[in-house]
Amino acid sequence: MNEPTIEQSGERRDGEPQEGGLRAYIGRHWRGENSLIYAFWVNYFFLAILVGIISNLWERVDPDNDAWSIGIALIIADIAFIVWALVGVWHSAGRAIDIARQAQPPLSAFWAYAARVWIGFAAAMACLTVFNGFMAS
Repeated sequence: MNEPTIEQSGERRDGEPQEGGLRAYIGRHWRGENSLIYAFWVNYFFLAILVGIISNLWERVDPDNDAWSIGIALIIADIAFIVWALVGVWHSAGRAIDIARQAQPPLSAFWAYAARVWIGFAAAMACLTVFNGFMAS
């Protein structure tokens, strides 16, 4: 079968993304070219913690929301990050499912399906959070 090669998958042998700058990094994740482990734990989990810390720090720096334009920019950036992270993990899980099905003998795609269930719940929670934020204002 036509299994993706290392060059086609966008990964080096150690699972890290190839070089190419920020735009290439963002694009590789969006297209699901990173391994599922890297996409989930680095691009979703750890970066989400970092984004959350930055957002929380901004709320402490400007509790009265005097610099509302920066606050709005951070909200837009948060939403863009969440969409990027979730879509990238979803695509990486789909790629992992395809690879598992094509392997001889077929491999288990349990973690790929589990990641997709998790991403479904995370997307629902993100939508509820945004909706509740608008309803509270």
